[in-house]
Amino acid sequence: MNGTVVAPSLVPDDPAPPVVAALPVRGGGAPPAPPDGVDHLLLCDGSATVDLDLAAVQALLDVARATGAGIVGPKLVDADDRRRLVGMGYAVTRGGAVAHLVEPGELDQGQHDGTRDVFAVPGECLLVRADLLRSVGFDPALSAGRPAAVVSLCWRARTAGAAVVVTSDAVAAVRRPDTVRPTDLVTPTEQVRLVVTCYGLGHRWRVVPQVVAAQVWGAARALVRARPAAAVAPVGAWAVNLARVRSRWAVRGRVRRARRTPDRTVRRRQAPGVLQARLAARRGLPGA
Repeated sequence: MNGTVVAPSLVPDDPAPPVVAALPVRGGGAPPAPPDGVDHLLLCDGSATVDLDLAAVQALLDVARATGAGIVGPKLVDADDRRRLVGMGYAVTRGGAVAHLVEPGELDQGQHDGTRDVFAVPGECLLVRADLLRSVGFDPALSAGRPAAVVSLCWRARTAGAAVVVTSDAVAAVRRPDTVRPTDLVTPTEQVRLVVTCYGLGHRWRVVPQVVAAQVWGAARALVRARPAAAVAPVGAWAVNLARVRSRWAVRGRVRRARRTPDRTVRRRQAPGVLQARLAARRGLPGA
């Protein structure tokens, strides 16, 4: 399956009425609106080659129904060496930093198998409840080919009361033309965007000063290490996001209308730290 599934019903023998449709998610923007009569959508990154059979799609649907999750991701393995893991969920800090919960390239010996709650799933392939996608949608300011777009979707799905899980019952083999390194999952601009759109007003007032303080400290260290580009990156990140007034308010409005879960509950699923998620992810998270 290259980027998307072309069959209108991926589970034709499913005894329940809902069907699953597949939509491509490409770098230029979000997928089209969910078609009528479809209860779940399989979203696939159009810039990657994703090998997923119908049994795996059925497994994703079964897990979604059994757990009531709004978003379900499969175990991702390397298409060139299926013994190697590509991803099984993301850890996300309160400051919008993102890290893999497994080491990309790690040998798959079943050590991460099972179905577990994660803060976000990778964007190469995921099953989303159609009504949830209609409610929270994608952030138009985030490129749909970037991990930040799916992290934003999962984050705002959580504020809408939906669970996000990853399962080894479904396995997808992935090949990307240019592999994204774990340290490059989100840019400073994307981190700021996550913070200023996904939180409600009360938590924004709490978290934004922490993010700014961490960025100032990081900029000072970058200057000491003679890395001026890294030192000024936060300034550019805030300038870009403050200029996007209309889209920022639009996303906040969707979050406010769809909200079923307070930010303090969502925060319990986040990794420790502000701008660094890598070490926190490897220490493990609640429910992981």
